[in-house]
Amino acid sequence: MDGKPGRALRAGVMVCFRDEDTNDLLWQARLGVLPPIDSTCIAIADGVETEYKVEEIRFEFLHRDVAEIIGYVDGVPQFGDFVPSVMTHTGPVVIVSEL
Repeated sequence: MDGKPGRALRAGVMVCFRDEDTNDLLWQARLGVLPPIDSTCIAIADGVETEYKVEEIRFEFLHRDVAEIIGYVDGVPQFGDFVPSVMTHTGPVVIVSEL
């Protein structure tokens, strides 16, 4: 496979994790199975682990981002401000609270 991501990278559905109190988007992840309610999950950001409890799972209409590429950092495209497309898709949103 020569170090190239294959089909496994595209498996699952994109899941949004939102804070229960503020509704802020905490992170997104591609998952094959949604976490059960009352389970815990861990987010690692800047080397810090934060544990969250799954409070609720919703399905919402989500817009795709069609923002333009404004540059590259180490070969990774950087996008401008979020620009919603006119097309939407239904996506799972996991509501979590920090433990």
